[in-house]
Amino acid sequence: MIKILNLISQLNTGGGSINTIRASKTSENNHDIAAKITNKYLATDLKNKMEIFDINLSKLSFISLKVLSNVIKKKNYQIIHAQGRGGAVYGLFIKLFFNRKIKIVYTFRGFTKFSGFKLLLNFLFESILSLVNDGYICVSNSEKNEVISFMPWIKPRVVVIANGVIDDEIIAIRGKNSKKKLEDKNLDIVCLTRISPEKNIEFTLDIAAAILKKTCKFTIEIYGESTKKNQKYKTFLENKIKSMGLKKNVFIKPSLKREDALKVLKTKRFYLTTSSREGLPSSLIEAMYLDCIIFATKVRGHIDVVRKNSGILIAVNKEKEAAEKIIKVFNNINEFEYLSKNAHASVLSEYHWKDNAKKLDDYHKGILRNG
Repeated sequence: MIKILNLISQLNTGGGSINTIRASKTSENNHDIAAKITNKYLATDLKNKMEIFDINLSKLSFISLKVLSNVIKKKNYQIIHAQGRGGAVYGLFIKLFFNRKIKIVYTFRGFTKFSGFKLLLNFLFESILSLVNDGYICVSNSEKNEVISFMPWIKPRVVVIANGVIDDEIIAIRGKNSKKKLEDKNLDIVCLTRISPEKNIEFTLDIAAAILKKTCKFTIEIYGESTKKNQKYKTFLENKIKSMGLKKNVFIKPSLKREDALKVLKTKRFYLTTSSREGLPSSLIEAMYLDCIIFATKVRGHIDVVRKNSGILIAVNKEKEAAEKIIKVFNNINEFEYLSKNAHASVLSEYHWKDNAKKLDDYHKGILRNG
């Protein structure tokens, strides 16, 4: 059994935490977590399943570094698996100054929020981290291609292992026979997202305005968390909803616990995401598993999941074209049933959490064997 310590900036419901937890459930190896605990309920739930070390990795601190190095020495971990830049920085210092033999695996997290010059700066920083990392994991092929375009020298060390999204919870909520119908004449659209500029939610509002010119019988519910940093963006969206006359059609709501979010997806028929970039969109995969008709911008992350006949890709910032595609499917029961069926089938084989946990186990074994 391999002893692995996962380094995560914060233990919360983000991708780094949740996918580490899912992978550890059926792993042949021993997975523990070092992170700043920001979700006490999650930490309590995991208490009997793994060791969780409450260490603030969200910013560089000599105290945190010393505590972390002592934990690694005491527990004799063989692999550090850094989830995102915060954990990777600590992995860098651990390997350089405390334990030269330990292996470092790095899963890219969070760089989807950068673009332009900031994205370039991010990869300059990633280049420094590449001095000590033994392996890299990307969650989609398009993410891998972008990473390699900036850092071609790491290509031999990069693999793709998708997030394991299809788990027992979503399987139970869907049930065995789930078929959505087009009887209700109100167009019901939902989006589970983060209220943040890279999600390009203003394009969702532009699409809503274009739909409104055709029909007033529609709603778009946008569920998402908004941090203090992005409060101005949320206010901008709320003001735009008012100015565009969309108050009766578009609603921005607080983020939901996963169980509640899945129940919402089960009741809705159409899912719209207008992000300008993604790593691997878990909510989109969940919506597809729950038979939603998918409309997604043609960008990195989306193009890995939404393939021919499983959903509809839309051009970025072409709201009239997007609205026409949505209304066309809404008015065509045969296309609706065809896309709904294919959406579910297309995600069954690639995103099951047990399969992806097995891939991760094999990868960790290979890192030690080839070291």
